This record gives sequence, C-alpha cells and structure tokens, in this order.
Amino acid sequence: MSQSITASNVAVPFTTPLLQDSNYIVSASWPSPGTSTTTPSMNFPNLCWPTVGKFVIQLSTTAINGTSGSQNYTASLQDSADNVTFTNVAAFASNLLTTQDSSGTASAASVQVELTPTAKQYLRAALGSAPQNTLAPTGSVTLTALF
Repeated sequence: MSQSITASNVAVPFTTPLLQDSNYIVSASWPSPGTSTTTPSMNFPNLCWPTVGKFVIQLSTTAINGTSGSQNYTASLQDSADNVTFTNVAAFASNLLTTQDSSGTASAASVQVELTPTAKQYLRAALGSAPQNTLAPTGSVTLTALF
C-alpha cells in the first residue's frame, strides 16, 4: 500500500499541523431511506494522553443529492475499545455533523474536533438514516485524522 501525506489549508480554530495520512481516511455513502451505515473504523493503537491532543478528527460530507422534504442528515463519531462494540463519543453531541436538504440537495458540511483523553482505540462515523418517505440520497461522509 502506498503512503501519502498531504497538507491541508482548511482554516480551523486549532494551531495543529493539518497533515493527512492515507491510512487515516475512511468514508461511506449516505444510506438508503430507512437504513443506517457506518464508515470503516480507524485503529489508533497508542491512543492515550498525550497523543490525544496531538491531532484533529474531521468529519465531513459532500453535498447530498436526491433528497426531498427538508430532512436532516446526521453523522456521529463513535469509539470502541475492541472494534466490535461502538458507542457515541460522550464528549460530543450525538449528531456531531448535521446538514439539511433544501430543494433536493443538502449542502456539504464539515466539523473538526480534538478527542478527549478518554477516547478509545477505534474510531468510526455512524450515519443516520434518511426518513422512509425520502428519495435515495447520493453523497458520502469522510472521517479523517489530521496531524
């Protein structure tokens, strides 16, 4: 597997270098109405203090097309100690990322957070389901670690 690290110039409230490593970028498509999905998990084997404060987690979505009816599309950040049992990261809102459709498209959105010292080894994003009465959305969510 090739390794690549690229710089990001996204303005954020952190004074942290924003480098991306291709091993710490995962994504998933928005699920069909009435279903939910998750991104693959990212493994941080040495995730403990002081490592936690040394990088930023970014959760972002592309624009979501094929939406209808002013519905909210949400994603949360989850962690796990065993890569099996995931729960929402308690320090953040259950819906860390929210975007709402308007006239058939939900806008692209992004949020960046620093993990708390109690973060667990495995991280993933959980995507909420589109309501049953909506169209099949197209778009994706990406979870990225920025160093």
